[in-house]
Order: sequence, then structure tokens, then C-alpha cells
Amino acid sequence: GATNIVDNLDSVVNEGLLERAGPLFMFVHDSIQECVYELTPKSDRIQLHVEIGSLLIASGSKASPDIIEEVFSRAVGHINTCICQNGGNDICNQFSPLHRLVFAKLNLKASQKSSANKSDFSSAEAHLKAAMKFLPENSWVDQYELTLHIYEEYSTVSIEWQVDVLGVYLCLTLLRLFSSRSGIVRKEAV
Repeated sequence: GATNIVDNLDSVVNEGLLERAGPLFMFVHDSIQECVYELTPKSDRIQLHVEIGSLLIASGSKASPDIIEEVFSRAVGHINTCICQNGGNDICNQFSPLHRLVFAKLNLKASQKSSANKSDFSSAEAHLKAAMKFLPENSWVDQYELTLHIYEEYSTVSIEWQVDVLGVYLCLTLLRLFSSRSGIVRKEAV
């Protein structure tokens, strides 16, 4: 059980590959983590991410208020990794309807946090796409408010991303047009 896992992880700590900080275990270096990850077969990785994400969600409610958001964020990260690596639907179907709604809501919250940082639209979009995959088949009937909120957020993120890209393009085009018409050509503007 859990005691065997902790004992095994403690032996890895003694070997110097992991560090322990209370209940958390961390690799001493990113390269070690990457190597272990690459040596793990892909089929095992997906199941491992599902198990870690599920355990984090289950234990998250017991976490202290100052780290609960981080615990849920990591849980969503693990589950979303499975969706990205495996197409998503069969992974989503492994969870109960209640867990699917929890992951949809957590992804919505993560997307809002990402989109608040105006340079992180791709992360916000990824969270919203994952949230959509977790919605039940009849979400527009059974979970109307949540579904609407997710799709509204997706529309907003998409529009803001396009407006920013379009805005930069328009500014550069106008700057070039103005420079060529006025006869002023500056290296910084070109």
C-alpha cells in the first residue's frame, strides 16, 4: 500500500535521486526526472498520470488552504497530460460523472488564471479544450451554466488572442505605411 510506496521513495532519497520535504518528494535535478520519464513506457505514463491526478484530487481536500490551489493545479496538469497524449475521450470516460465535472471546473478556473496573464493564452486555450472534453455528452442540458461559461471563456480567449495578434500586425502595417509615405524610414521601424 501507501506505506510501501513511501518506504521505496525513502530508499531513493537515500540514494540521492530524490529530496523529501514533508509529504512531498522531488527529483534533485530536472534531468533525472526527464530521464526517468523517458524510460517509462508511454502506456504506463498515461496510467501513472491518471493515478497521480486522482490521488491529488482525493487528497486535495485535506490540504492546507495555502497549498490547496497548487495541489489541484498539479492534479489537473497530470490529467490534462493524459488527454494530450492519448486524445482524451477514453481517459475522460475513466472518471465518474462527478469527477469529470470537477476536472471541467478546475480546468475552467485554471484557464481564467492563465488568461489573466495576457501572454498565456495558449495555456488558457489548452485548459478550456480539456474542460470541454470533460463535459458530459448532454452538457448543454444537464450542465448548462458550466457549459455556457466554458464556451464563453473559450470565445473570449480566442478573440483576445486574435485581437492581440491582429493588433500587432495592424500596428506594424500602419507604421510601415506611415514611414514610406512620409519619407521617413527608420531601421527600428522596419
